[in-house]
This record gives sequence, structure tokens and C-alpha cells, in this order.
Amino acid sequence: MSIKRFNADVRAAVVKVKETKSFDVTSVSRGDSDGEFTATFEHPALASPLDIRFLAQDTSEYPDGNHFLIFTDSEDVPSHIAKALQELGSFSFGQTVLEMIMTATKHLTRTLASSSDEPDIDGDNDVEMTDAEDDDMYDDDFDDEDGFDYDQHFGLSSARLEASVPVSAAQKLGLAMSQRVKRDLRKVREAGFKIGILCGLEPDSRSSIISMSIRASKLLLSEEALQAWDLDNADYVILLMRIDGIYPMFDSVIQRPASSFNVEFRFGKSIKYKPSLHQALAAFATSKRVFDIPVSRNVSDKSDSQEKFKKLFISSSLEQYMNEAFLSLAKLRNNNQGMSWDRANSMFRFMNGGFDAKEEMDSVEVDTSPSETSKALPPVLLVDHLTDTGERSMPLIAMEFAMRYFVRCNEFCLRCHCPLKEQFEALKPYVCANPLCLFQYMALGLGPSIEHEILTQPYVVDLLVSFCYAAVKNPAHMNRPWQPGQPQALSRSIREYPVGLRFKVPHMTFDEDDSSLIEVKVEPDFARVKVENFKDMDRLAGKTWVVFHEKLPHQLHRIHHGYITNVDTRSMTVEVEKMGLSVLDPLTMSSSRAGPAAAAVYGVTADQQTPHAKGPPGPKIMHMALYEDDFDDLDEDKKSLAMSLVLDTLPSIIESRSHLARHPHSRLRSWERISPAAAALLEWIVASNRSCIFQVDYIAENVNGTVPDDTGSTATTDLANTPPIKFRENEKIPEMDGWVQFRFAQGSPDKELRFSHALTEVAARKNLQYPTLFAWHGSRLSNWHSILRHGLDFNEVMNGRAFGNGVYFSQEFHTSSGYAGAGGAATTWPNASLKLNSALSLNEIINAPDEYVSSTPHLVVAQVDWIQCRYLFVQRYVEYTVADYMKQAKQTVHPQLTSHSGVPPKEDKKPEPQMLIQDPHRTVRGPKATQLKIPLAAIPSARVPQGQAVESKQGKELDDPVYYQSDDEEPEDINFLLDWEGTTVPQKRTISRISSTEPIKPCARPLTPAYTGQPLTDFRPGTLDLKSLPILQPPSWATDLARKQIGKEIKKLAEVQARTPLHELGWYIDVDNIENMFQWIVELHSFDSQLPLAKDMKKAGVTSIVLEIRFGREYPISPPFVRVIRPRFLPFMQNGGGHVLSGGSMCMELLTTNGWTPANSMEAVLLQVRMAMCSVDPRPARLERTDGPGGSYGIGEAADAFTRAAVTHGWTVPNDLRETAGQVGFPGV
Repeated sequence: MSIKRFNADVRAAVVKVKETKSFDVTSVSRGDSDGEFTATFEHPALASPLDIRFLAQDTSEYPDGNHFLIFTDSEDVPSHIAKALQELGSFSFGQTVLEMIMTATKHLTRTLASSSDEPDIDGDNDVEMTDAEDDDMYDDDFDDEDGFDYDQHFGLSSARLEASVPVSAAQKLGLAMSQRVKRDLRKVREAGFKIGILCGLEPDSRSSIISMSIRASKLLLSEEALQAWDLDNADYVILLMRIDGIYPMFDSVIQRPASSFNVEFRFGKSIKYKPSLHQALAAFATSKRVFDIPVSRNVSDKSDSQEKFKKLFISSSLEQYMNEAFLSLAKLRNNNQGMSWDRANSMFRFMNGGFDAKEEMDSVEVDTSPSETSKALPPVLLVDHLTDTGERSMPLIAMEFAMRYFVRCNEFCLRCHCPLKEQFEALKPYVCANPLCLFQYMALGLGPSIEHEILTQPYVVDLLVSFCYAAVKNPAHMNRPWQPGQPQALSRSIREYPVGLRFKVPHMTFDEDDSSLIEVKVEPDFARVKVENFKDMDRLAGKTWVVFHEKLPHQLHRIHHGYITNVDTRSMTVEVEKMGLSVLDPLTMSSSRAGPAAAAVYGVTADQQTPHAKGPPGPKIMHMALYEDDFDDLDEDKKSLAMSLVLDTLPSIIESRSHLARHPHSRLRSWERISPAAAALLEWIVASNRSCIFQVDYIAENVNGTVPDDTGSTATTDLANTPPIKFRENEKIPEMDGWVQFRFAQGSPDKELRFSHALTEVAARKNLQYPTLFAWHGSRLSNWHSILRHGLDFNEVMNGRAFGNGVYFSQEFHTSSGYAGAGGAATTWPNASLKLNSALSLNEIINAPDEYVSSTPHLVVAQVDWIQCRYLFVQRYVEYTVADYMKQAKQTVHPQLTSHSGVPPKEDKKPEPQMLIQDPHRTVRGPKATQLKIPLAAIPSARVPQGQAVESKQGKELDDPVYYQSDDEEPEDINFLLDWEGTTVPQKRTISRISSTEPIKPCARPLTPAYTGQPLTDFRPGTLDLKSLPILQPPSWATDLARKQIGKEIKKLAEVQARTPLHELGWYIDVDNIENMFQWIVELHSFDSQLPLAKDMKKAGVTSIVLEIRFGREYPISPPFVRVIRPRFLPFMQNGGGHVLSGGSMCMELLTTNGWTPANSMEAVLLQVRMAMCSVDPRPARLERTDGPGGSYGIGEAADAFTRAAVTHGWTVPNDLRETAGQVGFPGV
């Protein structure tokens, strides 16, 4: 079917309408575009003829896979007619042009009829479909896999279907739709992902939301990546998919324009496998699309804050990428066999004007094998569903795309998503060298989520802002002695400014006659401001930021920051919310917040800080300036001044974190407390830092979750609703108590790459046993902003070069700490929580002292690529009151660490972290003049010396049995996927039980005994003679669903078996020799030596219990049949136990219809069976004979014993038990 068929039908309809008078359509004509036609409808109840336009949505699938968009351009259309036209589109699916005309005629005629609300299906105007047409359009046989393979309309209206679509046919249509959707979602689950149905996916749903998720542990991320990306192995990585109306059948949507794709995505994480509907709706609240999601139930969210759906650092970039390009990339791959996602992305960018993608496109391999990636993909992502033949699932393709991109995100540009050419893999992604990408990254908020950084690492953000504030506020000449005859140039410590972001800053001038200033009369409380000149009113608007200039003694200016909330033109007044103060020194072009710190530094008295304290308060004349200066047009001094003023208005990071916790999924830019300039500057500060920094130790806040500022006020952090901050106590250097510790998980990628190359070259050339050493470096606070971005160098000389040109280090703590200080005037960011006083770094240096400029008494290193910061230590000021500052304004305040009023959270005692082995001739010493103990985590895991490897959590499964059983999945989600064609699924149980009254008392998992030099298990895999066992041929009734599910289970168990030591696993499957996937031979082994069963096995010379597992035709809906083949166990009547019945089958409710759920994995089954055999309640398992291997059980006696036990306990035996047990269906039995 194609556009040709459509055009032919339009021509036929034109002729048919002219020849017949059986309905009220007077003419039909082709429309203005392909796939469109117009029909003119006339009726006595209408004042004039109605031109109805029909636009086919998919002519390539016409008529079976097409539906029509129906509307009219006529003016003054009655509301009931407009509603009728809207309803028509709901049941236009699969209709031909003529059928659509007849359906529209009948529906409009009934709508206009005033005699009855019910449709007259027997009226004269009926034109009935023939039996042949009806049978051809709605076949009774809807096969699960092959039937009804065209794109179905999944947004059917609840309105009555007309006679042209019989009710029975509509029911079949709805069933076929549901079956297709469920087949698609079952494919997602079969691929290893979890499905959550949040709303919709019903025949009358106009919008739907589904979630797809996977445990982070399944993605095999490195420990460094888990830390940098704020993930735990237990977290679920979630892709939300919202559908508007029609369910997107893949083979249909790829034929349509990408602009018509009716799906939107959101990406994040949660500790649950799916978010609540409330959380999902909140995640889509920022969408520009309008979705109709009727919520008929209370969707208030009462979940714990830790269970909420949270964004990841990559969420914004990935969501934009998928919403803009996913369907286009899928279409390119579908139309170009063998094309990979990387090549499709290059071609997509080239087609959209990215001419630089042509060379890159030619260099990308064409095949889609895993070798195309530079990073090995986890097993769950090795399959590429888009390349499958037959019916393909759009949700599965989207999930595979999202997860593939996520695990490799640091290989791509965050904006254009091209492959990065850097040879060193950064922990976090960045942008490519394209200036446009860099601009969008910085200016448009398309870089890392600043909200995510504040929520997860607030003190790291506080640190970065504090360093930037110190850099722009403190002139560089204040860092070194002034030499007579030299001009005091006001050069700053900052090297680069945030140019190119085009943000506006307040107009700063000390000339009161400046025409850009607005003269105002200000009330003492700043609630109302009177504008003196009416012409200035045109320049003012609500929701804008301004500053007010006020002169102070000593040539100082006080700057009041304000936010205009309302403008009253009639009274020439504006309402202002006061947002803070700054004190400005015109001589040094330096600012300071007007608080205690300002009083100490500038000599501002208490009276001067409160000008209306003496005498009655009254209005005061000031000059107001708008945020109208372009930052890029300012000179460097004014840039620094503007940045310090803007940062004075920025709320504390702790307060910002509290706001974000109360308003999830909101942008910081939308908060009225933050000016656009402050938001842009904050994003630049965070985004321009490419070092990956982690907070190591606990920083206590004051009681009630508040952090005092320098005025004594506090900012509530709302700890009850704020996610906890992660600390890394195992990475802490114990000798550095009294200092707040931060660790560089990775420096800037380009510098880390140069360091890695230099280390490789020097270590090979000098054959170094200890390739690196560690040393201290102290520097003033104003220098650290640039150090974090460019590394340590010697471009600026602050303290002389007595021992030559280079970067100075010392391996003695007290030597370097003397150079770490605030650096003159108060450089502390007024809203900081850390209140920095000094900073000191611990650095890794290539160990070649003979090639340094000097190695005694200091290390002077000229090779800047030989240096990498690994730890940063900062000290904090003691909090002083205003009175304290006034008393000590002229004294030297000895810096101390702020005392913690809180107590760090109690944690279980953990083993001491493994320490790095240092060069014994070049050890670094701490504050106590003893060798500093440096955790092995200080250096990247890829460079951990052999023999010092730290156990990694990468790819580890959780120890909780619930994890293995997937018991967190909700029954309704499983039922939705598998409840079709009359099949129902029992409610899922949280714990599979052996009896209906008592749960299993789990025994310990296989223990790991202390190493004694002997093998840890007497079991030897591969020694079982499979020929001695009843090996069966594949059954004749094997279903595709069962084959797929069993294949997935075999693959999963093989992966677990490959990475887990035998003595810890406790079971073994000879995967290579499985010839019939419906029959498994499993050996249980390595039982606890204290169990009676283990003692009997040792006496009998038996090293394993041989099990047989058979899968029936209804698996995974029905449970497998599990039995012991050999050795024989002591029956329960003879004081046996271990839940092994007299016939060798297992007495477990889990293996009956009552206890089974399709969500159970075979790994969970093996675990439960082993736990049952380990159970000593009511009696332990014992072997029937201990003088030899003993006999074997028969399949018949096992099935009979299982049936008897089930009847006794009141359990339901699976319907296919007899068939599964080998009575029928298995050839050769």
C-alpha cells in the first residue's frame, strides 16, 4: 500500500459522490498537500456547507496502518460539530477514503439530529460494508507474534463506534492493540530491563507514561565513574517515556517525519525500579508539549526523599539529544543496513549542516558490532534490537540507545554528541573543540546540571565559588611586596573571564552626574522607592534586578542590591525586595559585603553601617543603576568588580540546596533570589572546572540544619527534605584532622593525559620502582581558582625564586603551610559556608629528583606536566560576632577550624583503607612530622601498582536475596505484561515460601573460609558423566516466549558463574553441554562443612547434589519442575529434612502455582533451593546412604511425591506438570 493507492481511492470517491445521492456529501476533491482530500458536507441544520479536510497521517501504510486528522477551516463552526469532528479521528484507523467519508457523514448526521441522541444505524443513509470487506479488515485469528502486524491506533476515544465499524470488530481491534503493546514491553523485560506502567496504555488512554530501568550494577561501571556520576550499584537508572495518543509502533513511526514523533523522554535514577506517577508528572512539568493525562486518583507523593526520581548530571544533555535526534538516528540506521549509532549520529549532524562531521563519518566503522565502541559494553547491552528481523519494539530500541550512550557518555561532546578526540577518558563528559558547543555549554545551561552538583556536592560548589570570589576580589599586587618606582597595577589573580556568555551586570560608576543613573528617594526599609524623574519610569520593569549607590565616609560606597517586584507609574514608585549589601572602594576597585568583615577591613563603624540609627529614620536620596552593562564590554578591573558584586547577591549554596530540595526538577535560574547574572556566573564557575573533585570527610552543620553567615543570620537547609551528602571516609588522610579534605579523583583531562604520557616515558627510561612521590604546595586563596583550571605552573611569581624557576614543593607540611593563606584583604565569599582561611594541596609528582631544578631544601619542578594535584585541604575561620570583629579589627586573627556543633552520622566500623607504598627515600610528612599515610584511592585505579589492587565493586550483585528475586516489582506491572488472551498471573510474593505457614529460615550463603593453602572446595567442575543421566530431546511444543526467557536465564547464569568463585557460588551448570534448553542439569556443592548434609556427602564420597530442572510449555507463566536425581535423601518419615521429598522433588511453595511469579529469576530459584537444603528446621537434610554414592530418583516418583505434598499443603499444582515431568511431549521418554 502507498500514496498511489490513496490517490486512486480519492479519485474513486470523487466519482462515487457524483454518482450517488445516498449521503450528504456533495463533493470531494484533492487537498493542497499529499495525503489530503476535502469533502463538502451539507445539511438543513447547517447555515452553510461545511468543508471537511482529511489528512492521512501515514500514506505509506494506507489504509491498514493509517489514521486521519480531521478538521475544518470554516468559521463559526458550532461547538457540537467541532466536537464531532474531533471524535471522528478516534476511529478513523484503517479506513479507506470512501469508508471515511461515509463514517463522517453518518456521525455528523446523527449529531445534528434533534429527535434522538442515539445513532440511527438502520437509516436510509447507511451504506453497509460487505462481508468480504468486514472479514478482510478484522480477521478472527489474532496470532501473538505474526497477526495484526500494522501500526495500531492506541488512543481510541471512549465515544461509541459507528455502524461502519462493528462493535465486535472494535473489540478485536482493541485486543490486537493491547497485544502489540504488551509484546513490545515484554521484549524490554526479556532484554534485562524492568518495566513500570505509570498511567495509560488502555484503549481509551490519550496519553501514557512508562518507565524502563536497570540496576546500575548491571552496567559494570568503574568505581570512579560511580562516584563521579553519583550512583550506587543499588540504584536504578531510569528512562521515562511519555506517549501522546497513538502508541509508537516502530515500523510505522520510522516512515513518518521525525517532527511527528509523539514521544518525549526523561532520564534519571531512583532506588526503586520505577518512580511514582506524581514524580513522573513532575519530571515532565518542564515540557513544552501539552499532554492530556487525566488523573482520576490521588497522585500525591508520600514516598521517602531517597525514593524519589532524581536527575543525573547527564540528564539534561541526554534528554535533549533523545527528544531532538533519537527517531532520526533510528531511521538512518533502519534505512542503512549495518550502520552503527555513532555513524548515524555523524551523518545526522552532516545532514544538518555539521560539515565537520564528514571526515568523522568516514572514520567511523560501518558495522554495529561491539568493537565499534572504545569502551566494552556490559552484557545486557551487547544485543542490538534494532537489527532484529520481524516485529521490533520502540521502547526497547530507545532504552538500548539511552543506556549505550549513558555508559559511554564521557566519549562524546555534551552538546553536538560527536566523538571526542581526546585520548584520555575523562570521568565526566565535556564539550568538543567547536566554539559553538562551548558557548551553548556555558551560556545555555547545556553542560552539567548545576542543580545536580549543588544537591550532591554542595561544599565542592561552595569551594569553587569561594576560590573565584577570592581571585576576582584580591588584586595580584597585594600578594607581593610593592617595589619603589613600580606602578601598582591592579592585575587580578584570575586569568580567564566568563566572556561570551553575554550576561548583563549593574552599571557601576562613581560619577553621580552619570545620565544612566536614576535618582531615587529610598525609604529606610527599602519597601518603596520614589523615582524623582518621570522620564526614568519607562526604563523600569518588574522582576528585574537593580543596585542603589550610597556614599559612605573614607571615599567608600555602599551598594544596596535589590529586586523590583512592582512598578507603579501613577505614583512614580517601585516596590523593591532588598537582596544584600556590598561596600565598594573606588581606589582599589574592590568590593566587600557590608557586614562584620567589611567593618574590619574598611574601618566602617557601626554608626556608618546603620546611618539611620541616630535620630528618626527618614527617606534618603540615592542613585539607582540597572543591570544594563554587557559584561564582555568591560575592562578587566570592572569585570572583576562586577563579578564580586554579582557573587555578593548569590545565596549560600546550602540555602540554594534547600530550595532545590523543596522544588525538585526546577532550575536555579527560575528562583527569584538569584539574578540572571548570578546564575550565569555560577554555571560558568562550576562548568569551567574540569577537575573531578570529591568531598572526603564530614562537614557538620549547626543544630537545626543551619549554617551561620558573617552577620550571625542563618540559612535553613531543610535537612528533612534534602538528600544526604555522600562522604568518603575510606579516602580520608587521618593525620589531617582540623582540615576539610577534598580529593581530586581526576584532574582536567588534558593535563591528566600529559601527566600520564610523561609518567610512562620517565618510568620506562629510568626503570623506576616508585614512579611517583608526593609533596605539599601552599598558595594564597586567590590563586586556587586558576590552579584548579590550569594546574600548578610558575607564570606568576608570588614569593621569589631563590632556588630557580619552577613550581615549589616541600615534603614537610609546615614549610608549605606557611605559604597558604587568605592573602591580604578579606577575600572570603560572604555567603560561604566553608569560610575559607587557607588552602594547601598534596600533589603527585613524577619521581625523578635528579631532573628537577632543585631537590633540596625544596623540590623545584620546571616540568609542569609532571605534576598533578591529588588532595586539597582547606581551613576555615572561626565564626565571630560583629563585636568580636570590632574588637579585633586591628589585630591579627589566628585562623582556626570552625568547631563542628554536629556529630557525624554513625557508621558501621569498616576495615582500614589500604595505603599507598611510598618511596622510602622520599616520603611526605604531615603536621606531626611523621610519614603521611596516603590511601591507595589517591591515584587512579588504572595505575594502582601490582599487588596493591583494591577490591572493586564493579559489576557486583547485591547480597540481598530480594535483589536476586526482583521482589520489588509490583504485581500489576507483571500482570499487565503477561495477562493476555485470558491468561492471568498470580499476585507476586515478596518471599517465596516452602510451606504456607512458615517461611524459609535462610542459612548462611556459602562461606569463604580463611585461606589455608588448600583448595577452598572439593568440587571439580566437568567431572559429572552426563551420559549416565536421562538427557532428553527438545520438546515438540517449545514456544518462542519460553525459548527467549530460558535463553536469557542461561546467559545470565553463565555470566554470574564466570565471575564468581566456585566455593562462593555453590552451584554449577555445564553451559557448554546444554543441548536441550528445556532441561538443565545443575550441581549443588560446597555446603557448609558443619551441616549434617555436608558430613554425609564427605562420608559417601559425593562432592555434589545433582539436580534436574525441566521447563514446561507455559514457562515463565508456570514454574519449572525441580528434582534431585542423585544421591537419594533420607525421607522425612525417617527423620530426613532439607525439604527434599521421598521422590526427590522439592517441597517448596515457590515451585507451585501459588508461590510462583514470572518475575522470579532462575538464579533466585537456585538460591532458594540451596537454602532449603541448608535449612535445619524442622530437621536437617541427610543422605539415605553414606557408604557410597547411592541410587538415583526416577522422574515418575518425583512428580507423584510433589503432587501429594502440594495437595497436603493446599497448593495448586501447575497445569503442565505431567507434561513437563516427561509423561508426554518430550521425545525419547
